[in-house]
Amino acid sequence: MTRYGTPHQPWSPSEAFGQILKSLPGNGWYCLNAELLHSKTPDIHDTNFIFDLLVYKSQKLIDLTFAQRQALLFASFVDQIVGEERDYFILNSRTWMLLRTSPIRRLSDSIVTDRSEMIRCATSLVF
Repeated sequence: MTRYGTPHQPWSPSEAFGQILKSLPGNGWYCLNAELLHSKTPDIHDTNFIFDLLVYKSQKLIDLTFAQRQALLFASFVDQIVGEERDYFILNSRTWMLLRTSPIRRLSDSIVTDRSEMIRCATSLVF
C-alpha cells in the first residue's frame, strides 16, 4: 500500500532506463538514489529521476560530500545528456537527473554547478 492507503501501481523498468544503466563506466556495481515518477500526473509515467550516487564502481561514497557525489553522478552520465530543463538534465525520455537548483544549493553551499568544474572535481577523486 502507498502512504495514501491505495495499492501500488504495477511497474517494470523500461528499456530506456536499462540502457542508461548499461552506459555506466567500469565493471563495478553502482547504487543510485532515484524516484520513480509514475502515475503522479497525467503527463509523466515510467520516468526515473536520479538525484544521488551512493556507490560508484563498487566504492561506497559515504565519506564524500554531496557536492563530490553530484560531480561523480554528473561525470558518469555527462555523455548521455540530451537536454536540460530548469531543474534537471534529460538523459532520455524516461530518465532525468538532478540539476543543482537553488533549493538543493541551500543544503550545501559547496555544490558545483559549472560543467567543466564538475568534471574536474569528479576526475580528481581517486579510488
